[in-house]
Amino acid sequence: MDSQEEVEWCDKEKMNGNDVRFSLVDFVKEDQHFISKTLLKATFEICAMKHNFDYKLVKSDKKVWYICCTDDDCSWRVRAEGLPGSSYFIIKKYVPHHSCAPSKRKGSVRTASAKTIGTLIMHMYETTKEGPRSNDIVQYMRSEHGLEISYSLAWDAREYAINKVKGLPEEGYEKIPKYLHMMREANPGSHTSYERDSEGRFRFLFISFGQSLRGFYVA
Repeated sequence: MDSQEEVEWCDKEKMNGNDVRFSLVDFVKEDQHFISKTLLKATFEICAMKHNFDYKLVKSDKKVWYICCTDDDCSWRVRAEGLPGSSYFIIKKYVPHHSCAPSKRKGSVRTASAKTIGTLIMHMYETTKEGPRSNDIVQYMRSEHGLEISYSLAWDAREYAINKVKGLPEEGYEKIPKYLHMMREANPGSHTSYERDSEGRFRFLFISFGQSLRGFYVA
């Protein structure tokens, strides 16, 4: 599923003359698959923000993601289950309509996080050097998803997306010991030295390849 299609939202219709009926049936339905739990969560977080309601988390682990309306008497709920041996989640139970009064939903509205928006724009940084700027993200969310977000939220979302695609510098340093081990295994006779400061931060790295050392002695 294309990431731009991950968040297609539903129509509003009047119910019983005074209630508002929300539905994601045009996009979400039972047995719907999501490539990851992150995209599943992003879908409903954006929906809640766009349609001015909130939900509460009932259960969340590797096997189940279950949410329901913050009004305990409301019928709106979603239950998704993780597919064994996969990152995919599938919606097993979905009640798309709110039975609670609109006035109860207006008091609490979920706000999309930087992580959620960053997940939606992550693909924009995979094949380009810089990708969209914060102002571009604000415009993208407005035109593609009908949401108004602040510049600061767009900035944080951009940082999240870039770090997820390209990785954090700190994560690169954490891989040095593993890299050195693999390098010594592949290059017998090599010598390495790796040191951190008292706070665990990188100080210096020394590598002398075995083949270079042998060539030096032969010469």
